[in-house]
Amino acid sequence: MDLKGGKGTYKWKETGTIYDGDWKKGKRNGFGTYSRPDTKKKGAFVKEYSGGWKNDMRHVQISLLTANENRYEGSWRDDKKNGPGKFYYLTHGQLYEGVWVDDIANCGTMKDFDRNSAPEPTQYPIPKVELASTEAVLQESEEQFLHDQE
Repeated sequence: MDLKGGKGTYKWKETGTIYDGDWKKGKRNGFGTYSRPDTKKKGAFVKEYSGGWKNDMRHVQISLLTANENRYEGSWRDDKKNGPGKFYYLTHGQLYEGVWVDDIANCGTMKDFDRNSAPEPTQYPIPKVELASTEAVLQESEEQFLHDQE
């Protein structure tokens, strides 16, 4: 049985995708890049994932480029987004930054990101969250604190 080990490149005939990186016992292990053929440019490839692998699954922190060219940068564990990360919705000009648990965004914030350059910008911009007056908020808090001490 011939199991891949060390550094090397493998091309899947059915899909044309390529993995270039570290192998151990026939599985992707270590650092590597998984690329797919670019449908827009003949002979070119798009990096879908570049980063850590463990037992043929994405693992550790690195980035993923989706089919519509949106991008995730963050932590992976067992081939799923796990831990802190950022998902750039480049097609809509928005950024989600937060924490993932088993590929599900669990807690975070969404904000506009280069919306004016996006090919399909969102219809409604996300308003900035700002304090009208930090001094007024501080004064109100002090007054509330003093009132509670009475």
